[in-house]
This record gives sequence, structure tokens and C-alpha cells, in this order.
Amino acid sequence: MMTENNHDKPNLDLDYFTKHDRFFDFFKNTDVRKDIYSSKESAISIVLDMIFLVILIVAMLKTSDVAILLNGIKDLLGLVVGGLFGMLGFIIGGLALVVGTLNVKEVKVINEKNGFSSLLGFDSILWV
Repeated sequence: MMTENNHDKPNLDLDYFTKHDRFFDFFKNTDVRKDIYSSKESAISIVLDMIFLVILIVAMLKTSDVAILLNGIKDLLGLVVGGLFGMLGFIIGGLALVVGTLNVKEVKVINEKNGFSSLLGFDSILWV
């Protein structure tokens, strides 16, 4: 059983997270990359992508009229882009709700207790 030593941890306060706010910093500091390759959802996604790709290739080879194929792809692309913008709006709305619930006093208290790492889930990921 491993024990945690608080003196081994860097100071993960608000200043740390404002200086390391890029996606690659988050990707490096967490083990999200393991979830990409080892989760059930990623395996299902890869299988569905391969099936869709095979169907698309077969449709391209069997269709003699390219205009029909391009119209279908154009319609599908419009649906995918619309769905992505819808998900982006949902994520930004949820983030706004979470951020809107924290006032300045609560942010100061969290920062004084070095709680931003646990708020973002870094405690359980980084120091296991």
C-alpha cells in the first residue's frame, strides 16, 4: 500500500493552473490518453468507424454516378457539423453554470487550501 507524502507534491494552486492551461498540459498531467485506448467506448467507436468506412468505400465503388454519392456525403456532413455545434453549445453552457456558481470568496478559499487539483480531479490521477 502506497502512502502519500504531501512534501512530494508540487503546489497545484490557481497560479499553476493558469500557467498550464493548454490542452497538452492537461493531457500530459492526467492519464486521459490511457482512456482513449483502453476503454470500452473507444473500442466501440473504432469498430463503428471501421464499419462506416467500409460501407462508404463499398458505396463509392458500386456507385457509377458520383453526383448521387456526393449529395449523400454532403447531407451527412451537414448533420455531423450541426451535431458537433450542438454538443459544443451544451458543453459551454454546462461550463458556464459550473463557473457561475463559484464567487470570488469561494475561489480564494479553494486556492488557499490548494483545492484546485482535487476540484479538477488531479489528486486522484497524478499521485496514485
